[in-house]
Amino acid sequence: MVEAMFHNGDIKVLVSTSTLAWGVNLPAYAVLIKGTKVYDSSAGSYKDVGVFDVQQIFGRAGRP
Repeated sequence: MVEAMFHNGDIKVLVSTSTLAWGVNLPAYAVLIKGTKVYDSSAGSYKDVGVFDVQQIFGRAGRP
């Protein structure tokens, strides 16, 4: 429902986890990435996401 409302312009700002950013195509005017670390349970610590993952997030939002 929230995704549809954002897509229709009913919601102007959408804040999400990386799950939404990696999985849904939504047109966005701008994309802000607060951080580029994700928790790696096998290592027991946070690690940086790769450059390709960041590009994927921007691509899902329709931004170069």
